[in-house]
Amino acid sequence: MRDPSDWGDLDPALEAFLLAPPEPDIREAINLWFWDDEGRIGGPRIVLEAWGQNWEQRYVRLNLAFPDGRVLEAKMAAPAHHPARTDRFGAGPIAFECLEPWRRWRLTYDGTGRWTTVDAQFALKEPPGPDVRVVLNLDTEMAARPWRRGEMDHQSEDLINNQPDGLLVGRGYNFKHLFRCAGRFQAGDEVIDIRGGGLRVRRRGVREASQLRGHCWQQALFASGRAFGMTVFPPRADGGPAYNEAFVHLDRRILPARVVEAPWMTTWERPRDLSFVLETAEGRIRIEGSDLAGTYTTEIGDLRNYIGSEIVARPTSRLPFHQGIARYRWDGEEAIGMVERSYPAAVTADAHAPATAS
Repeated sequence: MRDPSDWGDLDPALEAFLLAPPEPDIREAINLWFWDDEGRIGGPRIVLEAWGQNWEQRYVRLNLAFPDGRVLEAKMAAPAHHPARTDRFGAGPIAFECLEPWRRWRLTYDGTGRWTTVDAQFALKEPPGPDVRVVLNLDTEMAARPWRRGEMDHQSEDLINNQPDGLLVGRGYNFKHLFRCAGRFQAGDEVIDIRGGGLRVRRRGVREASQLRGHCWQQALFASGRAFGMTVFPPRADGGPAYNEAFVHLDRRILPARVVEAPWMTTWERPRDLSFVLETAEGRIRIEGSDLAGTYTTEIGDLRNYIGSEIVARPTSRLPFHQGIARYRWDGEEAIGMVERSYPAAVTADAHAPATAS
């Protein structure tokens, strides 16, 4: 198999941003997760997303988490940056810039954020504030071959293209790319010089997540070069195939995997056990995980919730989301990585139930 550090065969054109609005249902998006190696700060999902139907107003989300339970957040629709460029995607206070396709990217954010806590989020309380100017700069260098959704096995590819769960995952292209990073965070008098890692998500296509019934998504890169990535959905009520795709980088190889035990978010109590088990052709791999810093929301916003800069009220699915930074241990080696989970609030099943029925 190919060395995971070699991804020179990937088309640089896939990194280019659109210069004109796509078809109305197409989304153009880049998300970024980052973490400091000392665990002082994490960015569980920083978002810039455009939608063909409202191309000039883009969804921006800043989401920063701290181990002491503080959260710094901002959510808005913001005007697109002009002139449009294939190597730069921006709106309002945020911009992502491609310095070298598949190798180096830069994130800049200079705007307001509001302080809250994860406990206040869980209690569905409005962020108490205060508002503060946030400046975040990150230079990232990709550190492993990207994972493209649907490429690990034919079953996953068929499910994304032809099965109902495919619309929840997103049809189009969707890359997950682990990186190392350095940068600086400042909010008021608080300054953190960051050296760590993260995950870049680059996607374009059609996605309809309103019927999402829960998921687990976890990914991390270890100092030795080992890495993992996994996403799994719970079983479908109709008995149809449920999305379940994973990989490991191991001994300079990329092995497809499937999730056989997943840490479903059935409770919110801490400490949160984020351990899981993957199955590969060479056997099972158990990776232990624990919560380091996180955020909570009842729904993930997108541009369909916005008209101009006003949030349009709509019934919430009440699907709890946990987005955070986690500490992982794999055969004694530790690393910090990302975690995102959701699950219906009414479900009280065993947190380590079988991953899927398929």
